[in-house]
Amino acid sequence: MTWDAIHSIFLSECTEAGIRAPHYPFNSERSGRAALIRWGKRERATEIHRSQLSQAITRQKNPWATHSSSAVRCYQDCSVDGHYVDIQLRVVYESLNGGAKIELNFTRLWLIAIIEEKSTAVLGYSIALGANYSAEDVTRALRSALAPWKPRALTVSTVAHRPGDCLPTGFDPDLEYVCFDRLKLDNALAHKSKALLSTMDQTVQAVPIFGARASPNERPLIERVFGLFEEAGVHVLDGTTGSSPKDSRRDNSKAVQYKLTIELLEDLIELLVTRYNGSICPGSTQTRLEILKHYVQRTPNLVRRVAPRRREQLLEFDVYEEAVIGIDGDEPLLRWRNARYYNKVALADPALVGKAVLVMCNSQDARSVNVALMEDGRVLGNFTVERRWKSTPHSLQTRTLICRAMASKSFVTNSADLPRAFRAHVEQSAKEQRAKQRTLMRLGREQVKPSSSPEESSDAVAAVPVAGPSQSKTEVHAQHAPSEIPPDLLDVLGSTFNRTPWPTR
Repeated sequence: MTWDAIHSIFLSECTEAGIRAPHYPFNSERSGRAALIRWGKRERATEIHRSQLSQAITRQKNPWATHSSSAVRCYQDCSVDGHYVDIQLRVVYESLNGGAKIELNFTRLWLIAIIEEKSTAVLGYSIALGANYSAEDVTRALRSALAPWKPRALTVSTVAHRPGDCLPTGFDPDLEYVCFDRLKLDNALAHKSKALLSTMDQTVQAVPIFGARASPNERPLIERVFGLFEEAGVHVLDGTTGSSPKDSRRDNSKAVQYKLTIELLEDLIELLVTRYNGSICPGSTQTRLEILKHYVQRTPNLVRRVAPRRREQLLEFDVYEEAVIGIDGDEPLLRWRNARYYNKVALADPALVGKAVLVMCNSQDARSVNVALMEDGRVLGNFTVERRWKSTPHSLQTRTLICRAMASKSFVTNSADLPRAFRAHVEQSAKEQRAKQRTLMRLGREQVKPSSSPEESSDAVAAVPVAGPSQSKTEVHAQHAPSEIPPDLLDVLGSTFNRTPWPTR
């Protein structure tokens, strides 16, 4: 119930009890609403504290009474969560009209990670740009935890991956496509999405264990990992916003504001995650990756893996949803995620109308989807989106944003290419509105064609300078501010990961 509804009931109860003006609460400016809210929040906090105390007593009496007990073997329990990175970033963006460069400054980037709780290794991660992360960002982290790992092409030359530093799927082929049994999440909207639950059912078939939102004590291991990344990585860089407005490391001076580019931060996150996995696990003499490898080799019969026939789909798609074949006039078609999809096979078979199908899609490029019948598994093939969405690459998140803007009349266009028209619309107000800057940066990244280079495409985000015929890659990296990441920083971080004590549960 909203506070307005509670306040309305409160006034009705006062009237029925014979309390009327000029007596309280009718003699106050807002009829006692502020006092009622203060009382309600105090009662709610007391109830939450009482509930947490009861759960702690239950766990103390019976450690197996709840799902938050410690895992007894590898790949039994995993945790996933998103963390807001406390740093100011800068992106150089090339405009649609004439390739003019626009510098965008923003402070909103999320790191979504999946942690294996027995070895405390990071199985996979993804990076999200925006006010919050979505279900598609979580599914990308899930896919990175299963598919073979490929090292990121670093844009800075002063650091590199050490031998043995990687994600588990890049450490040994036996760790590829390994499923876990239970996944711990909080009640964030992205975690409760049907898209995420459907993807889990199609891939790892793990049981989701939902805990209270903003309750770090329920998932201490993943919170500890995020704490290490912040204290040993992000907070030592120039331009960090610190962990709070009163943090002494927070520096808002113009000299350090937005000094770090997003490409360098992505490099740093990749190196921090892999360096963390390659360090010694607390309480053991082995690295986190070695613990997982020895477990899989020692107990191969207890390890579940993604079915071989689904591995190719896992590399190509990260969204699995049910839909129904519809009809428009006399034409069968698929209506899915605010767009229409067509297929020659479906158009030639009117008997498919009303049939339930499984839609498989790459959330980062929704111009085509793969469809299969639910009743017999027959694959109908690729469905292509309608013309106004087909020309320019776009994600499902971008399509939802465009349709929302069109419904609210804030974006009106007759263009035959909606993603590019929306990008031109966002450019006009991006300099004044921080949220539009994040949207514009994401659009610039999505609309880069895979075959185009940064100097060939006017739509490319200016990420890294391109070496000329007489210029070496070392010189290019030297121009790209290598001093922003000290050469020996990650060596210091490696020793920090090894000697940092792990919390006991």
